[in-house]
Amino acid sequence: MKRLAIAGPLAMAAGLALLTGLPLTAGAQVAGDPPLPGARAGAASAQPGRAETAAPPAGAAAAPASVPPLPAANPVGRPAAGAPLDLPREKPLQYAVTYRLDTRVGTRTGEPGFQLAGLEAEFVGSYGRRWEFAGQVPLGSQFASRGRGMHFGNLYVLRKWRLGAPTMKLGQFVVPYGNLTSYDVHNRIIQSLFRYSLGVRIDPGIEVEGYLPGDSEWQVAVTTGDGPYRLDRHGTPLFTGRVSHKFERQGNALKLGLSAAAGTLPVFSVTGEPVSAHGAGVLGWANKRRLALDAEMERGVDLFQLEGDIGTDGGRAAHGLWMGWTRPLTANDSLETAAETWQQPEREGRLWGAWLGAEHRLDGARTVRAALRWCRSDEEGRHQSELSLTGQLVRQF
Repeated sequence: MKRLAIAGPLAMAAGLALLTGLPLTAGAQVAGDPPLPGARAGAASAQPGRAETAAPPAGAAAAPASVPPLPAANPVGRPAAGAPLDLPREKPLQYAVTYRLDTRVGTRTGEPGFQLAGLEAEFVGSYGRRWEFAGQVPLGSQFASRGRGMHFGNLYVLRKWRLGAPTMKLGQFVVPYGNLTSYDVHNRIIQSLFRYSLGVRIDPGIEVEGYLPGDSEWQVAVTTGDGPYRLDRHGTPLFTGRVSHKFERQGNALKLGLSAAAGTLPVFSVTGEPVSAHGAGVLGWANKRRLALDAEMERGVDLFQLEGDIGTDGGRAAHGLWMGWTRPLTANDSLETAAETWQQPEREGRLWGAWLGAEHRLDGARTVRAALRWCRSDEEGRHQSELSLTGQLVRQF
């Protein structure tokens, strides 16, 4: 009976509050009301980097009884009749600019002991919901001309249509071939097989990409084949395309890709490293035909990558293989290894190489890397072997 005597007045008070439109607690927002003026829609969703509206902690004291409630005609969160909501308007142009400094020290033959690999300004942005853009503006680099073109030069706009429809990219971009679509070699010591297989990485042109039923993607591009900021000197475009599918099972993932390329492209000497200060000599231009199978497998914390290339240079056989493995040791440290082999008909060139590297993140803006590389090359019967060590500091600001 005592419980009933206590519950009766509480029920009557709650009913009176509902009839009069007064809030149950002064200063609280009633569920279902529109957001407060100036509040971001969906503020309750937990997204990284987005400020949230914190709920009062459990057990917090109720508001003092001396605080008068708001008038019933304008409860909290409900504007007066005819009053516009003071919501922030999204600006159509959104962009961000970052600067990156890449410095290196090394023991490679013919290379300076200390070199400026690159100083660049990088920007990304969007205009409305249909347009996106990105670019890299190289402010300085000691890389050889062709290597610099493989390393820098992204400058494109991306046009989007309805959800699920293909998108179009126009400008200078990384061509869709092999593991170039998933392994970003920019600002890294360890490079993949594209240097010798294609001879270009960033190229001006147009690309269309989209999705297929299931977890599949496709990309097709028509570019010049001469690299960024260069005119088409041969009049023969480069055609590249890739289709991929992703398989997932028990927390592990496997992504397989099949790529093709055809065009007139440069042939580099295997005795040099194209992406370096000294560079590699261009032996000539060849009508290249390529077919590549690439794979990326995530198993636990390990990442395995593979690319195999076969094709022809002017009708003569060329082929190669690249394999990589990355394993994070801590939140800031990781170990990376890779191996490659390449054979091309020009001067009967053959190359074998391997890397062993490590990475440490000092903070969110600074990263240091080191890599030991062994390589052996044969060209016109001449043999060359080298063991070199390279250190790198990348600073973003």
